[in-house]
Amino acid sequence: MKTINYSKQSALGYAGLALLRNWLIGKSSSIASIFNEISTLTKKQPNTLEAIDIKTKAVEHDIKSGYKIWSKIYDTEENILIEIEEPIVKKLLEKYPAGKAVDLGCGTGRYSLYLDSLGHSVTGIDISEDMINVARSKNKRVKFLQGDMRKLPFNNNEFDFAISGLAIHYVKNLEETIKEYSRVLKPGGQLIISSIHPWMVALGVHAEFHDKKSGWGFIRDSILWHSSYIEAFNKASLQIVRCYEPKIESSHIKTLQKWSILSPKTLSSALKGLPVAIIWVLKK
Repeated sequence: MKTINYSKQSALGYAGLALLRNWLIGKSSSIASIFNEISTLTKKQPNTLEAIDIKTKAVEHDIKSGYKIWSKIYDTEENILIEIEEPIVKKLLEKYPAGKAVDLGCGTGRYSLYLDSLGHSVTGIDISEDMINVARSKNKRVKFLQGDMRKLPFNNNEFDFAISGLAIHYVKNLEETIKEYSRVLKPGGQLIISSIHPWMVALGVHAEFHDKKSGWGFIRDSILWHSSYIEAFNKASLQIVRCYEPKIESSHIKTLQKWSILSPKTLSSALKGLPVAIIWVLKK
């Protein structure tokens, strides 16, 4: 059975993005270099649809089946989104006084454990039992629960602080989820939400994972534009304190290069300076 060469399709897409960003304002030498790379790729792949073995096909998973596989390698696989998002979020977390905190979509517990180290009383909740089991193996003080962020098993006004780290982009009904986040927060409580930037999802980026045993898979992300967030926050009586949009810098291109067949120059032309994450700081 045959399928499309996704790595070359992706490379052509990003090369096209590099050309789009440079055709009017870029240097002639840069444009020529991008054209040459596109020409090389298309010569090797007629009509951009070269057939290859199905081993390289990306398989779409729902959240539970995807994270069942991903949980085994999640903490060891390089993740450029976490690399860019995490330093900002951790600095923000250090500013909050210790209290009763909840980690919404906690995954393997990266923020639950960090909040615990800062003195918070922490509860982590995630829809994936497999991810939760990894988190439980790391820390016995934190209470980890399997559950749905859209229907949280907590009382109204229960927590001083809440965080949702790289999880909300999976939801289909943003307003419903944000309403639940707000419901469990005390008046005056603080909330941080981080997510993949909607611009990146619009470009075709989704939650990919690579496992030698199970192959290449992905979980589909939702495009959540700023206007959708703002409307949901307003309806949930959440005040926007600040919004961060960390961007891809030169230092990140080296990591991205590991997964691309494009030259560093073209990859940088395509992606450098684009926001990869969005981080909301909110108050109820």
